[in-house]
Amino acid sequence: AKKSRKVYATQISIMDEGIGKVVEALKQKNMYKDTLIIFTSDNGAVFGNKGSNYPLRGGKQSLFEGGVRAVSFVHSPILQKTGYINRNLHHITDWYVTFQNLVGDDPAKYGKLQLPVDGVNIWGSINQNKTAREEVLMNYRVKNMTQESHEHEFLAKRELEMDNELGDDELNEFRRRKKFLLL
Repeated sequence: AKKSRKVYATQISIMDEGIGKVVEALKQKNMYKDTLIIFTSDNGAVFGNKGSNYPLRGGKQSLFEGGVRAVSFVHSPILQKTGYINRNLHHITDWYVTFQNLVGDDPAKYGKLQLPVDGVNIWGSINQNKTAREEVLMNYRVKNMTQESHEHEFLAKRELEMDNELGDDELNEFRRRKKFLLL
């Protein structure tokens, strides 16, 4: 165990040095002022001797807090509030929506149907410590759930659109993949 701790400490040290080099390069290129540096995880540590979630119960692949709570680190010159611990509720799916918002992307502008997303924009939570969400649904996928019906609806509409856009071979390939997606 002592050797593995030394290896881990060495890995962290090397990562820290590499991140420092990236930050310095961003500053030299005058890009740092618009940069957001994020380290995050989608789950707690693995059970056993590979990590600890103490005092939380559970670990990776568990719905207990030790499996779903994780730390994140956010650093940027554009942050309005810094140097604090944010205890707001966030979910890994929130990053996608937040990044889209930060870069000014609007999926509706593409004119194509988009799958509904589960995430919410958490920029106000990160930047000003404002609550972005009150709850997160944690569940394993079960047939006949609302999400599945949304996927069926999306794929049916997309198939109608594609019927006009694609040749027979491409449309048949889409239908074959659709069956796989809905298993």
